[in-house]
Amino acid sequence: MHDPDGTEYAYKSVFREIIFCRKIVYEHFVPGFIATILFESLGNKTVIDWSMMIETAELKDFLIREHKADIGQQQNMDRLVSYVNGMKN
Repeated sequence: MHDPDGTEYAYKSVFREIIFCRKIVYEHFVPGFIATILFESLGNKTVIDWSMMIETAELKDFLIREHKADIGQQQNMDRLVSYVNGMKN
């Protein structure tokens, strides 16, 4: 993974479960967390429930404070929306 400034970061994740159009579970290492992403079709819309189990509350706070993980997660969702909207055209 790399920052816009070109800084490179080691990144390792392992996908633990994939159910097409329904669920993705992956484990991220250093820092450790497990992400579960659920997709629910509601007519012409899809609801996404994206949760992350982080090892400790202190680690969660650190990731938000030092790495802006909350902003990064919002950017992930914004890019997904843009991608999906682009598929409609």
